[in-house]
Formats: sequence, C-alpha cells, structure tokens
Amino acid sequence: WQSGRIMTSLAITLSFKGSTSRVLVVGSELAGVLEAHAQAAFGLKDQASLKLILKGKKLKLAEPLDAQGVHDGAKVMVMASSTAAVADVQQGRAGPTVRSF
Repeated sequence: WQSGRIMTSLAITLSFKGSTSRVLVVGSELAGVLEAHAQAAFGLKDQASLKLILKGKKLKLAEPLDAQGVHDGAKVMVMASSTAAVADVQQGRAGPTVRSF
C-alpha cells in the first residue's frame, strides 16, 4: 500500500528498432523509469534524446505511468536521436524571421 492505494506491478514491453524488452514497473512510478530501462536494455546511454510513445502519444517523463494510461501488457515504442543528428537538424534550420518561397 502506498497512500491508501495498492501498488500494482505492470509488465511493459519496450520496442526499439525491431527488438523488444519486457520490464516490470510499478504503476505509480514516473515514466522516467521506463526511459532508464530503455537506455539499459538497448544500450542507448550516449543518445541525446529519447521519446517513449504509447498509442501515438509521447509519455511525459515527470508524470506517473498510471496517470498517462499505461496498463499491464502495454507496448511502448522507443525512439532515439543521437547527439550528432540533433545538432545537424538544429544547424540546418532557418531563423524564425526567414521566409521561404
């Protein structure tokens, strides 16, 4: 029990580039816990940006899993961007006042 609630364990499947990993988490934990599991399971320590996607929506890392609709047996897609790729995109963007034709 935690604050009058039963702590339920959720079996979540993380998916990244065709490979999957099953993890057990508590529903009241923050979504950042899934990010840590994804980094460990798929070797993404050097990635600049990770996105966790459930049913087409990005999970907010600072919010509890159960408040975001994550349930037992859910499949969460992991998307990662490397530091170099993020820098290339940032560098290639035009300024906000530049208009194109």
